[in-house]
Amino acid sequence: MTLTGPVAPDDRLGLVSQLQDRFLPLLEEEFRIDAITLFEEPEPGADFIATSQFAFSPVRTEAQYNA
Repeated sequence: MTLTGPVAPDDRLGLVSQLQDRFLPLLEEEFRIDAITLFEEPEPGADFIATSQFAFSPVRTEAQYNA
């Protein structure tokens, strides 16, 4: 996702439709998010470069809490 500023009101419905078409099927599959990576575009049109990655801690199960 690139954060470029607000979406104009006239464009919102079309954008929501496109996002739903793209991402709703993915929600039917099980997945895990284990990190977030931030990218920077050094100048307009340049390739994005990974600048930071934040890993999430593993989730402990109920059995691990009770052990």
